[in-house]
Amino acid sequence: MNKTITSPSQDQYEELQERYPDTLQCFCTEISIPYGELIEITPIYHQVCTSDFVQSWWYQNLIVKDDGEASLQIIPFSLYYPLIPNGTCSCARNPGCTTVAVSGDLESINGSGLIELEGVHMGCFMTDAVSQSSLVCWYNDSCMEQLQTEFVSAGVTIFNNATKLNSSLSSNFPPDTLVQTIIENVMADQWQSSASYANFYQKCRPALCSYTYEERSSAIFIITKIIGLFGGLNIALRLISRFAAKIFFKFIHKRTTQEPPLAFIGQEAIERK
Repeated sequence: MNKTITSPSQDQYEELQERYPDTLQCFCTEISIPYGELIEITPIYHQVCTSDFVQSWWYQNLIVKDDGEASLQIIPFSLYYPLIPNGTCSCARNPGCTTVAVSGDLESINGSGLIELEGVHMGCFMTDAVSQSSLVCWYNDSCMEQLQTEFVSAGVTIFNNATKLNSSLSSNFPPDTLVQTIIENVMADQWQSSASYANFYQKCRPALCSYTYEERSSAIFIITKIIGLFGGLNIALRLISRFAAKIFFKFIHKRTTQEPPLAFIGQEAIERK
C-alpha cells in the first residue's frame, strides 16, 4: 500500500525512516542550501598562539624607549651577525640567506665559545629569519635557559615568567616544523567540524513524504477470514450437493422410465404362446 504524509516533522520523518528505510521518499522544498548554514568549522590554533610569547606583557617589555627612539633589545648577538665566522651566509652576496642563531662569547677566537640555538635562525631580514626558524627551542629547557641568559644580559627579565611550549600536546605540527609552514596553514593546528541535522531539516522542509508498505493482517482479521472461508465452503458444498442430488435423481428417474416392469414382460410372453 502507498501512503503520503504532508509536511512531516523531523520526528515523524525519523520514525518513518526507521520503519520504511527502503521505500520512503521525501523531497526538499529548498533545492540549494549553503554549507555555512549546515556545517560549522572551528580552527584549533597552534599552542604558540595562546602561549606567553604572544601576550602583551611579553612583547611590550621587549621594547625599550630611549630619547624618543624605540629599539628591540631581543637577542643582542644579532648585531654581531656579520662577524660570525661560518661563511655560509653573506648579506652582501645573498640578502635572503639565513643561518643558525648562536649564543655565547661572540668575541671568542674562531667562534669556539658560541652555542647554536636549535631551530632559531637569523638573517639579513627579520621576516626571512623567522620564516626559516622553528619552535624547537621554545620546547626545550636547556635552549630556553640559554635564551634566558641572553635576555638577562640585555636587561630583559620577563623571560623568567615565560612557560615553555608543551611537547606532549597532540599536534599536527612537530616541534621542528618551520614557522613559515605554520603560517601557511593560518596557524591552525586542527580543524573541528560539526554538522547540524536539525538545521538541515529546517532548511529542507519536505512538503510531503511517501512510502510503500505491506499491510499485515491481525489475528482477528485472520480468524474472520477463516470463518468466512468455511462459511463460503458450506454454502458452495450445499449448492453443489443439491445440484448433484438433482442430477442423480433425474438420472435414476430416466432409467426407471426406460425399463418396463417385469410383470408386464411376463404377461406379454404368455399371451404370445
